[in-house]
Amino acid sequence: AVTGSSVSDYVKRVRLNKAAKLLLENNFNVSQAAFDAGFNDIKYFRMSFKKQFGVTPSKYKTTNTNNKL
Repeated sequence: AVTGSSVSDYVKRVRLNKAAKLLLENNFNVSQAAFDAGFNDIKYFRMSFKKQFGVTPSKYKTTNTNNKL
């Protein structure tokens, strides 16, 4: 693959980016963002989110929301 990762990894990254955007721009809670981005397992979502962004979804939301003010 051009990106050096599998198609499923790419799709997961896109879905995680969508969830991150929903957390900040739509003021979704973590569960809402996860399910709207296509994750059915909240524990898997949190683990994947932390692996990609380095922080939990909750921490990501509070940190980045404060920076926007």
